[in-house]
Amino acid sequence: MVREVSILRLGLGALMLASIHYMVMAQQLHPDERDALLDIKKQLKDLPGSSFLSTWDFEREPCSGFSGIVCTIIGASSHVVMLNLGDGYAGSPGLTGTLSPRIGELRLLQQLTLTAGSVRGELPSSIGENLGSSLQFLGISHNQLSGCIPASFASLTRLLVLDLSSNSLACAIPHEIALLPSLVALELSHNKLSGPIPDRFTSASMTHLDLGWNELSGEMPRSLPASLTYLSLKNNRLSGSMAPSLASLRALTTLDLSSNELTGAIPSLLWSSNPNLVSVQLQRNHLSGPVAIESPARMSRVDLSYNNLSGAIPPMLAFSENVFLNNNHFTGSVPKEFADGLLSANLRNLYLQHNFLTGFDLSPPDAALPAAALLCLQYNCLTPPSQSACPLNAGKLSSRPPHQCLSSYTP
Repeated sequence: MVREVSILRLGLGALMLASIHYMVMAQQLHPDERDALLDIKKQLKDLPGSSFLSTWDFEREPCSGFSGIVCTIIGASSHVVMLNLGDGYAGSPGLTGTLSPRIGELRLLQQLTLTAGSVRGELPSSIGENLGSSLQFLGISHNQLSGCIPASFASLTRLLVLDLSSNSLACAIPHEIALLPSLVALELSHNKLSGPIPDRFTSASMTHLDLGWNELSGEMPRSLPASLTYLSLKNNRLSGSMAPSLASLRALTTLDLSSNELTGAIPSLLWSSNPNLVSVQLQRNHLSGPVAIESPARMSRVDLSYNNLSGAIPPMLAFSENVFLNNNHFTGSVPKEFADGLLSANLRNLYLQHNFLTGFDLSPPDAALPAAALLCLQYNCLTPPSQSACPLNAGKLSSRPPHQCLSSYTP
């Protein structure tokens, strides 16, 4: 019979690979691969509520009776080309145990996935050592894997997607991983990876790079693929300035560098050279200086909060839907464009609390904000309008003490 298998629908935006068709017939699996499957089953167990491995009855032919396996026929034998370990449906409890190094004996394997569960231990180096000419998709996320990413993964030159997120992987990211020529998506978030980020990512087709929620340090990479649409390095320990290479990412729609230790100014080219940006999150860094934007920034979210930014608030941000500029050192009056955006309901959330702002004018003064609009102006050098509604962490004081609003005051 013909079985159609879609290689990837990983929640990576529009990223989806083409479906592949395989003829699965009643032909015996190659003996070496049958032995490998025996060892894979031996080292795994179903968690309570999962029955995935109950179909792995070796009195039957694996290619026609085992869940999670798709084969193709070459010569006189069948060979495993897809191995999806676990039920895969929402809420499935998954598997426990360890990954057998004999996975590397499935030498024609193109797709390897593992359902979220409690599988522990290290990633088998045999995956990189033996599957470099075949493996295209490797998704082993939301388990308890530990140790380092094997250096042998540098041999996976046909790999399109590498997702090892939400484990306990440590050590540095092997710089060879960044040089894999075919990568479309690299997802290593929510681990314990440390050390510097590789300085160059060379795949010309990479669209998704997520290294967030690790312990990475050092500076941002100097060279990033121009094809990127999603870049997240949030919640690490990155320092130094924002990389000039960001200005060359004209396809970028989402940028998240929040919760790091970045310093210096926000490059003005970030706004003018990235026309497709819809979300910019730079909050909780040490960025300083004015924010220079020359044309309307029409985004769904701009979050520059909890930095050391100063000067006037740029009116071009008023064309975004959700703007968070709180907990900075902005001064002067709030540009009229922000009041207009709130009144028209195009601007839904405007957080300006904990700055040094001196004025906010509604026209007319008694105009009522739409119910969907939220404005917070608490703890500035002004009396907030009655319609100002703030989150609890804004504190209870409505305005700054007078001495903090003197021109001689240094925050």
